[in-house]
Amino acid sequence: MELRKDQQYLALRVNDPQMVIFWDVDEVRPIIISMALGVPFDLLNYSMPLGILVFVLSRRLKQRYAKGIINHLLWWHGILPLKETPSMPDPLIRELFR
Repeated sequence: MELRKDQQYLALRVNDPQMVIFWDVDEVRPIIISMALGVPFDLLNYSMPLGILVFVLSRRLKQRYAKGIINHLLWWHGILPLKETPSMPDPLIRELFR
């Protein structure tokens, strides 16, 4: 397909993550949420450093470990309970028997 001179081709794949400038949306989300909560509660001086800290930590976790490590850790400690199925046992039971 031929593009007009005023059009630009952007390569977009189905599996590409959504980006905000250079960062993935899930990495920038803590900063946006901290701004959204800090402004109406007049706590922007406290929420912005917290949002940036969570941004840096989530970026390091994402680079160092597998994709679902945070969900796995939350499940392992019983914070993220799922419905018990044969393939997904109760996380608080440490010894499983067949």
